[in-house]
Amino acid sequence: MALRDLTAINAGTKPLGQLSRPQDVIRQFMLNGFAVTMGTSILALALAQLPLAIPGLQSIAEGHWMLNIVLF
Repeated sequence: MALRDLTAINAGTKPLGQLSRPQDVIRQFMLNGFAVTMGTSILALALAQLPLAIPGLQSIAEGHWMLNIVLF
């Protein structure tokens, strides 16, 4: 990938569909995407393990777990 391609991608002027090779899509993944999935899974596990008897807590934990599956 040429430097001008990287500059165009960073500037937001070259969408993923216009990349020269399919392998270049992997370069567009950022670490914040992994942080989101880690955060939702940690929250889901923490909510499920709370020793409090709060109505709907288990459902909220399961909802976060499903959101994590969709995001990942």
